[in-house]
Amino acid sequence: MIISLLHRSKVIYFLFLFFLIKSLDAQPAHLYSYCYESGNYTANSLYKSNLDSLLSVLRSQSYTKGFYSDVSGFSSTTTVYGNYLCRGEVSSSM
Repeated sequence: MIISLLHRSKVIYFLFLFFLIKSLDAQPAHLYSYCYESGNYTANSLYKSNLDSLLSVLRSQSYTKGFYSDVSGFSSTTTVYGNYLCRGEVSSSM
């Protein structure tokens, strides 16, 4: 009787671990992004300048912070918004 209870509890424990690990593995693994090199804006425009500035700030902040959000520009037609989130479980060699 005791052996049967121990066996059942082990089976339940391993099934629980299996489904837990399986659910963790099912998370989406978005590791890369693609941004178009060309946009719908005029070269050497204020929007392009704001975009370059924002990308520079996001890149520099990525060395010290896991998440960062910023805005570049203050006009409704030239404002650029951006943010990033670094995933902790991904090594820096990726």
